[in-house]
Amino acid sequence: AQVPCLSIPRQLTMHNGKIYQTPHSSLKQLRYNEETALGYANKFAKQLHPYEGDNFELQIEILENDATEIYFE
Repeated sequence: AQVPCLSIPRQLTMHNGKIYQTPHSSLKQLRYNEETALGYANKFAKQLHPYEGDNFELQIEILENDATEIYFE
């Protein structure tokens, strides 16, 4: 079953006149088996370990660049 991206509890904060939403801090207790892949993709595929389960959390930071698309398989 797919979970809509806005169906989790969120905290709203305001910084410099902009509203930011982040997952509620109580959701941290549900996280386990964290895997981190730091660094730049630079047009190369970045493969993480195979996952099992129904829900995943992905945090990415996209720096200003000339890219026209990003995709995940």
